[in-house]
Amino acid sequence: MKFIIHIISVFLMATVLASCTDNEAMRQRLSYVSQCNRADTVFTEAWLPTVDSLVSYFDHHGNANEKMMAHYLKGRVHHDMGESPIALECYQKATEMADTARRDCDLYTLYAIYGQMALLFDYQYLPDDEMKALEISEKIAWKDKDTLAAITAYRLKTRVYYLRNDTDSMLYVTNKSFNLYRKCGEKAIAAQILIIPISVCLNRGQYKDAWKYMQVYEKESGFYDSNDKAISGKELYYYYKGMYLLSQNQPENAILLFQKALSGGFLEAGYKGLLSAYEQKRNPDSIVKYARLYANGNDSTFMHVNQERVHQVSALYDFSHQQRMAEENKLKATYLRLYILLFILLATTIIAICAYFVNKARTKSMLRINELLSNRKELQTMLDEKRAQIAAFSAEKEGLHRYHVIPVKTH
Repeated sequence: MKFIIHIISVFLMATVLASCTDNEAMRQRLSYVSQCNRADTVFTEAWLPTVDSLVSYFDHHGNANEKMMAHYLKGRVHHDMGESPIALECYQKATEMADTARRDCDLYTLYAIYGQMALLFDYQYLPDDEMKALEISEKIAWKDKDTLAAITAYRLKTRVYYLRNDTDSMLYVTNKSFNLYRKCGEKAIAAQILIIPISVCLNRGQYKDAWKYMQVYEKESGFYDSNDKAISGKELYYYYKGMYLLSQNQPENAILLFQKALSGGFLEAGYKGLLSAYEQKRNPDSIVKYARLYANGNDSTFMHVNQERVHQVSALYDFSHQQRMAEENKLKATYLRLYILLFILLATTIIAICAYFVNKARTKSMLRINELLSNRKELQTMLDEKRAQIAAFSAEKEGLHRYHVIPVKTH
């Protein structure tokens, strides 16, 4: 029996050592993918086997933070692949894995997940869902004492109010965020978000307020230099400044800015600005020209946005098929784990049975040997007794010969 226990102990020890090695390797892989995500890596389909293996492993061997991170990273891969429904499902699963009651809960990752969910909801024109995600993200960020992340989550509510066409709320949230950023010493970020109230005030005809915001934007945002030039990618500001100049009856200066917006790739805004400028100048030829270009630019923008929506709707339709495939793969993985478990159990049973019979045969052999030794001892005793009897008989016979008188014959 001791032999069986020894075999099982060795087997279990080898299993534990192998498990420890796998555990460390998987943790390093999880950390690597997490670092790639923080480095803004654009994930492709090639990453799917890696994140699938992480989810499969840590769902059974990881703690709450590791499970959450594995599902989050899988969601990030599908997010970058344009598969929004699957990404959302992964994000939701990740939030379910979080254990906020524990002191070591990874709050940073948790509010990042809700931020990603809010972004997907924004893409899909789901303002109510986006608002809920942003509120949760903000709450968790405050709990984690990450002030900048909390303010940013709050500030992003302007996206929701934009979808709802609620400009009053957009102004309120932006102004409050502006003050909060400045209290934290983030003047540049505070100034950068003023593009929203600039746009709202220009549309409302509140040109003095727009000019005040523009002054701060140009001086503190870092997006506009002293040479009256916007940095690459921020040329849309030329449109807003051009519209302000139009309100001040400076169409020629405004036209120059609208042309800069066109050069920066903002066709719809540039053509709209030029149309407005030539309408102010009452130039019918240019009005006709830029009305047509503005319409074409508007159609182009609409087609681009519409194609994105079609893609997302297509992804929603494809989701049921993808979900079925995922369930099938999950079932296959379950069967594979079951087969492995049965194999280990069967192997352990066979080893135990073999050990039992080996031990039984060994015990039987020992009993036989002991029996033979006992018989040998008995035979030796009998042999010694016979030898003693023979020796006694020989001695007695020798004594009779020694004392027997042989008669002498006379002649």
